Amino acid sequence: MPPLLGLDFDAIRTTWFFEWFHLQPMESEQPGAGRLVRFLPRGGAFRDVVALDVQVSPEGRVKVLALGLDRRFVDDPVDGRWAREIAEGFLRAAVPGPPDEVWALAEEIGQGGDAPREPGDAVLAFMGRLAEADLVTESARITLRNLQVEGEGWLIITATAAGLP
Repeated sequence: MPPLLGLDFDAIRTTWFFEWFHLQPMESEQPGAGRLVRFLPRGGAFRDVVALDVQVSPEGRVKVLALGLDRRFVDDPVDGRWAREIAEGFLRAAVPGPPDEVWALAEEIGQGGDAPREPGDAVLAFMGRLAEADLVTESARITLRNLQVEGEGWLIITATAAGLP
């Protein structure tokens, strides 16, 4: 399974991540020389609490992915498991696979921070205990930020491929 980062934009909609989470394009902008497309889950309970922005290079390649999760969704004692599942899937789909540190982060998020070791900064940011954390590897840079968007708390997980302009 090729990672989403660097993939041709037209190919991403047929990937397991887009199909599993039923992501549909909603808005498209042309900032600068590239393109920005927002995807939302097709329906139901997650439509207002999940958003995925895809920045596309002028050559049509996925350059940056930004997954937005409503903080209330992440922190919810029942639905928070779905937020963890989406975040874990996003990290696994976005960058090349094991033994990358990003996949280890994905697994730890999927476990809800219940790993046998002390959670790292990225997990603490996911849990809302840090405002921001970065994880930089050979293949990608992952940034987790807790922000206020239109008065609501959101967790934004951004994945940028290493070596892409």
